[in-house]
Amino acid sequence: MKNLKMAVCILALGISSLALANTGTITINGKIYNETCILSGSSNANGTKNIVVNLPTISSSSFTASERVSGKQDFNLSLTKTDGTTACYTAGGLGASLAPVVTLSTSSSGDYNATEPTALVNKAPTKSTTNPVFVQILAKSNSAGAGTLVDYSNTSTQAKATYDSASNKFYYSAQYYAGTGTIIPEAQNVNAVITYNITYP
Repeated sequence: MKNLKMAVCILALGISSLALANTGTITINGKIYNETCILSGSSNANGTKNIVVNLPTISSSSFTASERVSGKQDFNLSLTKTDGTTACYTAGGLGASLAPVVTLSTSSSGDYNATEPTALVNKAPTKSTTNPVFVQILAKSNSAGAGTLVDYSNTSTQAKATYDSASNKFYYSAQYYAGTGTIIPEAQNVNAVITYNITYP
């Protein structure tokens, strides 16, 4: 009888431990990413990875006390593989939630006007310091849109071009800007350089 009682106790302990067993979860994380993509110029933009946009040559008289922008140039950028010719994505292959985002930035805060962070400072060797001109870039939602000025002081909230997956393009415009006030820019070469960064959701 003593042995029987002991066996029952041992059996009861075994059942108890099974009933109190803990449960947990298994989480599996992963990500699929595309090969490294770059921007390549098309429609008024030239180059692969490093893009060049040439604004039209204009005269100082294009500006007045009330007309502060001139020489607006639309341009398109395509998302390509490093060869510059092959699209990174097939047409229509990405939904809006998966679309890449292009952020524009400068090397330092000195590359844009402190009081007008949408105005890129002219860095050409022959720039004018007394009657300067600036460069502005507008990010567009589509090819026909007017665009919104890109603000370089806050890259997280700046206007960004919408990726057109059907055409594999980002749409932008660039223009000369005379700044606030009434100063008329004098004759000078114009040069501004920005950096782009492509991120994916």
